Amino acid sequence: MDLGVRWKLHGDGRAPEPGAVVRPDERLSWPRTAGLGAQHVVAMFGASFVAPVLMGLDPDLAIMMSGVATVIFLYGMIGLLGAQIWLNAGVDLRNPLNLVPAAAGIIIGVGNVTMEFTDTFSLSGIALGTLVVVTGYHALRAFAPAHLKTQPPLLDEGTSSYDKAGS
Repeated sequence: MDLGVRWKLHGDGRAPEPGAVVRPDERLSWPRTAGLGAQHVVAMFGASFVAPVLMGLDPDLAIMMSGVATVIFLYGMIGLLGAQIWLNAGVDLRNPLNLVPAAAGIIIGVGNVTMEFTDTFSLSGIALGTLVVVTGYHALRAFAPAHLKTQPPLLDEGTSSYDKAGS
């Protein structure tokens, strides 16, 4: 299954050279990437749950505030950067398979649309927008004509500002 992830291995995949930067379209070897991801999960768990317990604070409140801070951050990033987030990630918004779910998700998220599933459960805003983007993208891709699934990427090698010397 092609998830559209086109990361290149950075250098030898072991570690960046001193002063080097791992670009957004690059990665380290999969074991190192998984190890860094696990380290991140442990660090976030420690900051969000263990630290409040050790200080005698309510861990539920700490987890809730982490969620609130994440929502504020995401709204700020979308407001400040807009579509640049997707363009810098290499998402081709000329392709309707990418554009339609992204547009629907933004409209739902910013418009704070609410969908009630039961009397006690509903999704709204960014949560519902994210669900629509993920399910909409995969549903569209499942039923799309073949020519839409194989379009070349928006930025080919040598066309982005990352490829210019000194950038």
